[in-house]
Amino acid sequence: MTMELTDYLRLVRTYWRAILGITLVAIAAAAVLSAVMPPAYEATARGFVSYGTVSDPSKAEASDTVSKSRAKSYVQLATSRAIAEDVIRRLRLRESPGELVARITAEQPVDTVLVEVTARAATPSGAKTLADTWITALQGKVAAVENPQQFENAETLRLIPVEEADLPTRPVSPRTTLYLSLAALLGLGSGLAYALARRRSDHRLRTTSAISESSSVPVVGGVPSSPALGRSAVEVMALMRTRSDARSSQGLAADSFRRLRTHLQFADGGQPPAIVVVTAPQTLYGTSTVATNLAIAMAAAGQAVVLVDANLRHPTTMATLGLADGDGLAEVLTGEVPVGAVLQRVEQYPSLQVLGAGTSPLLATELVDSAAMHSLLQLLSRDATVLVDAPPLLQLPDAALLSRMASGALLVVSADRTTSDELGATLARLEHVGARALGIVLNHAGADDLNGDWGSGAGRSDRNSGHRRGVSEDGTRVGREPVRPAWHSHHPRRP
Repeated sequence: MTMELTDYLRLVRTYWRAILGITLVAIAAAAVLSAVMPPAYEATARGFVSYGTVSDPSKAEASDTVSKSRAKSYVQLATSRAIAEDVIRRLRLRESPGELVARITAEQPVDTVLVEVTARAATPSGAKTLADTWITALQGKVAAVENPQQFENAETLRLIPVEEADLPTRPVSPRTTLYLSLAALLGLGSGLAYALARRRSDHRLRTTSAISESSSVPVVGGVPSSPALGRSAVEVMALMRTRSDARSSQGLAADSFRRLRTHLQFADGGQPPAIVVVTAPQTLYGTSTVATNLAIAMAAAGQAVVLVDANLRHPTTMATLGLADGDGLAEVLTGEVPVGAVLQRVEQYPSLQVLGAGTSPLLATELVDSAAMHSLLQLLSRDATVLVDAPPLLQLPDAALLSRMASGALLVVSADRTTSDELGATLARLEHVGARALGIVLNHAGADDLNGDWGSGAGRSDRNSGHRRGVSEDGTRVGREPVRPAWHSHHPRRP
């Protein structure tokens, strides 16, 4: 699949820690290498290839041509073992000829009769001495080759040292700046390669686009990672009274649930769903957080809502909302108490009532999958939208069984944790029991996924919510006040 610039930017945002870590490791390795490498200095001495004094211009031109041609041979001669042995003898060095030659480079500048000898040593003076001695040794070797009989005044080619080496002032190695720059580029490239490899092998769903590629179920909302989504009742109650503000964490969180509230109104074939089971593939994906805040968001718009905590093994709703715990769903299903006796109204949002889980029963799944549960949900949904906080769907059968009794399930997936395999297995389990997914909510969503164009439709007749009329596009109440639940007058709330 071809990646666009936005895909690469998202890739960097996703794996920026790994990319940065690999880059820093590469830079650190280059810094250590530079620190342990011994310094090296270079010095260059020059010799001039001459054919002697020539007064005839035509002979001078020929002499220059011969000198240039001959200088190429002198360059090769300069790196011979014979020169190295002569220098070792002159300087009384302990190196072998091969080791010494490795520290010498010779070249002929283009279109000149010069021979340049560059020597490398651990000290500036060592480099200068070695270069000057080498050019002198080369001079003697050229004289021996060109004039083996040592005739005086012979018209032969000669190498004349013309420039001593300068004392170097800074080392040529290690080149710390270059090494660090190359290490940074290499580390960045390696980090990006690692990120691409992880992206191809990592099936975690981090964005709404990734979810769309893995499933045909629409994404109906995104919820940010925000400290505003606290576990205390004060924080939860205050969230939906926060004004829209994209610059604050609390404002983003509040807006995300307002948008989810609006899009959920039309998730069930263009009609508001009567009963919604909120579940997730696994634990700790934020199911209860989404269910609780969505219920408050709907109540803040004036909709009649009943929030049912059907997680009978690990209930959290009552504590989150600061309500008194005690008898609840389990006792209602066993016939010990009527539902009206245990429904609790949230003082700050009068149109929201909560049915806690009650005492944890031994046969929780049997209670959930009972005719009593089906009848209870139908009763509660007569005059209100029912949100059911259910256990993880891949861990327990409760959520799948509840989804069969509901309009559908709202699936909560966690960015950077939920995998495409988990989502696929979750949807397959819903399909297996004949239930349907109303939509997917991406929890811990990034900024790019909080303002997606989710859902569709406009305000329609609100048949199953607490309104006699519809809701507007922004989710606010339209029409008369919420209907008072039918069970309220028959089963007064327990003191």
